[in-house]
Amino acid sequence: MANMTEVQMAFKQGDKAKTAQLLKTLLHENPSADAWVMAARLTSNPETAKMHLQRALAFEPKHIKARDMLRDLGGTPMTTSSAFTGGLLPAIRAELEKFGANKPILKKLSPSQRMITAISLYVVVFAVMLVALSSVLSGPEAIPLPATTYVSVFQEDTLVNQWATAGLNITKVENAPEMPKEFAKETLNFMVTDDAGQHEITVFLYETVAKIVDDRQHLKILAEDPKIKLDILQTAVIIYPADLSEATASLLKGAFNPAPTDSA
Repeated sequence: MANMTEVQMAFKQGDKAKTAQLLKTLLHENPSADAWVMAARLTSNPETAKMHLQRALAFEPKHIKARDMLRDLGGTPMTTSSAFTGGLLPAIRAELEKFGANKPILKKLSPSQRMITAISLYVVVFAVMLVALSSVLSGPEAIPLPATTYVSVFQEDTLVNQWATAGLNITKVENAPEMPKEFAKETLNFMVTDDAGQHEITVFLYETVAKIVDDRQHLKILAEDPKIKLDILQTAVIIYPADLSEATASLLKGAFNPAPTDSA
């Protein structure tokens, strides 16, 4: 690859042919303001020299040598837009046309095809960077809040009335031994009578669902008994015999899911 030092050395030695050859390679591979100034010095055409100097100023607007030579030739520096289209844009195009020239897959392509390939890759990379930056700046999406669920807190009288309305023959056991209730606010014991006989029912009433969660170890022990069934119904836990008929069990549990009433 040619460099500016080799070009200047050949020029000082008076070898214009070698200078021109090295300069042509340099302008193709690594154009610069100094290289375009040298091109202006080599040409005998004033208009061509002016064009080369304008390209030099497109790379380096304050290049003193290029400005002095251009002034001596009666020219003036281009505007920003003219410098871009007349000097910088061709240089950028030249760089893009060299893209992948030394790669086995791309070197067989024409300069224009390599330029299009380079632009396409740059666009893809830029788009990926924009997406990544957008995701970083936007932060995590807000998690939607769950819909509010209203949970009933049950009372003994309410349950008894519900069961009576459902047609259950149920009586409270007044002197039944009370089961442990570390987290339950109240323990209720009933006897329900159906065609199969009498069955003992136990109900734990809790203040909140969280209290049921706190009481999970106690409830887990009860649930391991194969002779009983345990159902969690909102803020209550009902325990009944495993052989209780499905119809009676359904009526018992129905009291914990009363039909909604219209609010005033």
